[in-house]
Amino acid sequence: MENITAKEFLKKLADIETDFNIYVPSLGKSVETLPLTLKQQKDIISTATGGARGSLEFTRSINDAILKNVKEKKLYPYDRVPVIVQLRKHSLGDRALTDDYEFASLEDIIKNCKNEKASFVNTGEITVDSLKLKLRIPTLEEENEIISKCLIELDKIDPEDVTETVGTVFVFELIKYIHTISIKNDIVAFSDLKIQDRVDIIERLPLSVYNELVSFLRQIGKYEADILAVGDSYVSIDAAFFEGNIFDPSADA
Repeated sequence: MENITAKEFLKKLADIETDFNIYVPSLGKSVETLPLTLKQQKDIISTATGGARGSLEFTRSINDAILKNVKEKKLYPYDRVPVIVQLRKHSLGDRALTDDYEFASLEDIIKNCKNEKASFVNTGEITVDSLKLKLRIPTLEEENEIISKCLIELDKIDPEDVTETVGTVFVFELIKYIHTISIKNDIVAFSDLKIQDRVDIIERLPLSVYNELVSFLRQIGKYEADILAVGDSYVSIDAAFFEGNIFDPSADA
């Protein structure tokens, strides 16, 4: 045996990484991915600070891990839970704690992912008088860009001002799903605008558009709830989900 440098050892670690296949709902097929690393686990768990900021950072960390590991890069928010469940199962095992403190098999959730057809409406349209909004589900990469901007805005808010914090997060959630807005023949593409301009436009929209807009984005939440249900129990995707069987007294049995 011979001593080598840390840089050389890191290269050897990269060389022994083994690809495996996971199912991706938006593609309707399996693609290659790398397993989660200890650093990715640490980054995800470290976001368990609670509140709006912690939730956003948690989502961004999961998205980062998926985008780095999965060979297919054009993925969507409704791919997040199915993909991360499979990555977690591969690295930390099949057992996960449910909301009623029982243990469930992640394989059952993976079966749900494949059986529950991800029939999402990727685009939509809302019309109110001469105002027209064209909607679309963003990619994970686009979603992360919006999350990063939202976190910057949260830094400007007093941490004790819960109402302002929640309102800011809600507005940024809506921003993610708007593609263009037009009044008669005048159109603005949201991706071409500065974040603050997008916020200003969103806040001036008539309240009548929100029911349809919220209905469009809630389809992802419903899909996730359906696939995470195991019998009468439910598996939550939170920081504790990535701690594996550390709190399972039967894990070593």
